Amino acid sequence: MTTETLKTELTRLEKGFESFQENHATRLSMLEKKMGARPASVMLEDGGTVATRDTPTARKAFANFLRGAGAVKSLTAGDAPGSYLLPSVVQERIERALDASETFRQIARHMTISSGSVEVIIDRDLPSVGWTSEVVERTETDPGQLARIKIDLHELYAKPKITQKILDDAAINVEDWIVDKVSQKMKQIEEQAFIVGDGDGKPRGFLTYETGETSRFGRLQHIKTGEDGGFGEQGTDALFNLVDSLKQNT
Repeated sequence: MTTETLKTELTRLEKGFESFQENHATRLSMLEKKMGARPASVMLEDGGTVATRDTPTARKAFANFLRGAGAVKSLTAGDAPGSYLLPSVVQERIERALDASETFRQIARHMTISSGSVEVIIDRDLPSVGWTSEVVERTETDPGQLARIKIDLHELYAKPKITQKILDDAAINVEDWIVDKVSQKMKQIEEQAFIVGDGDGKPRGFLTYETGETSRFGRLQHIKTGEDGGFGEQGTDALFNLVDSLKQNT
């Protein structure tokens, strides 16, 4: 191979590599734009699209809807006139506010379901065990019992009234106002239902169930303090008995 031929080949390779770099850079730039851009719509099976509700445009439309600034079209949960589905970011902020501030919600088990009730399997009691030795025959022990319980769901809603003065004041963040006021009231109502709810269209509070000196399925255990409405001389012992009576996983 002559020197001229070698130079020609090197020049061709150099140009080919430069072309590859340009194409690669262009494709990488397009990919980064696609990954960085949040989709403003969701493609449906029939080829149509539905705008997402977490976009700045949707949140602005929600604020305009509250202020009565023209007609707004959005996904709704029903056909009620004038209804508007909250942007999911507002709903999530309310849920986070409740999770952070509500004591009994932090203790409760959270489940996501799509029906009006949920059935769970629980242990009514523990299986029996016993001591034995190497030469003693091991007899069958009680396996314990399982129970199926059904929990009906109850709907807690809020339809806050906003004064015209607040709506007309563009400096007031209506979304923050809704999150703050609704979460405060829902916290009060939920915790009240968890404790003393009567079960009529709401959860039944745990203090409304039967109690006894010993616990069993469907009945709560109580510890006597020695004095009605207070603590007797052995009040300290009652507190220790209360702590000792709790199961490890409670």
